[in-house]
Amino acid sequence: MTTQNLPQTLATNPAFTRVFQANKLTLGVIAPFNGYATPFPDLSQQEKLLQILDQSPVAAIWVRDVPFYDPNFGDVGQGTDPYVTLGWYSALTKNLTLGSAGIITTLRNPIHTAKSTASLDLLSHGRFVLGMASGDRPKEYAAFGNKFTNRGQRYRESWNIIRRLFSEEFPQFTSENYGKFSGDLDFYPKPKHHIPMLTIGQSRQDVAWIAQNADAWITHGIINDPAKIQENISTLAASAPDKWTPFGVAAFLDLDQDDDAPLLMERVFMKGGSKAIVKALKQLEALGVNHVTFNLKSSLSMDQEQTLQLFLEKIAVHFPHH
Repeated sequence: MTTQNLPQTLATNPAFTRVFQANKLTLGVIAPFNGYATPFPDLSQQEKLLQILDQSPVAAIWVRDVPFYDPNFGDVGQGTDPYVTLGWYSALTKNLTLGSAGIITTLRNPIHTAKSTASLDLLSHGRFVLGMASGDRPKEYAAFGNKFTNRGQRYRESWNIIRRLFSEEFPQFTSENYGKFSGDLDFYPKPKHHIPMLTIGQSRQDVAWIAQNADAWITHGIINDPAKIQENISTLAASAPDKWTPFGVAAFLDLDQDDDAPLLMERVFMKGGSKAIVKALKQLEALGVNHVTFNLKSSLSMDQEQTLQLFLEKIAVHFPHH
């Protein structure tokens, strides 16, 4: 599979092709780019760490959409609003692809998601890729007054509305769970190019739907399962044979200062020294994985800048985005 199987709108999109390249693995980092022991991360060095990342081999930075602190999950992501955060990141960087992993579109009105997305894409000069998820925290749905049980259907509906707002002039259609568009309003700012839309996790969709609708798929919980990875990549290809749908995985990383420390891999977790981690990532690349994005929360033994520099110098250097 080559990038020739990408639609022209994606093949000429620098933000997308920086992250997704055929027969090659790139790396991303999930904000806040450092280890932290409590549910609430220390953001005091974000600007400095971000500027280091911007000049590094890393392809993308990713932010999460976590509106509440739920002790059952024990994590708030970067803690700040994803669109506000990425707007700040866009002003401080020039090179990195900016990604959401992912916007909980089922807890937001899709018009607001479209407006924020188009605005960020415009102001970042086309560096944004929109990753969307359905959410997995029932208590958040209760707080928003939304049903948890129909989030898969509402995910598809939100996806369709955003696509139509971006591509149609004065759209006219009626949605089941959201609004009615009567052809007398037009969306602005209308994107001047195709904004990549990614499925994050499985979002209550079957793989065939993802292959036929999403520009790429990043999931989690299978980094230690090569058979499942191969199955997903094969199903993507078989479900949409006329296009290439890149595939990525996300995981926590606990990087040991000892380069020779052995590897421990679990569903959402990778721990070890740089040599074993690089070897494991090369194996993922051979399977056909195009992107791995790491959450460095588990790397607690060093200060923030030291953790990031070790990751860049020992691991990311082997998987440059060029």
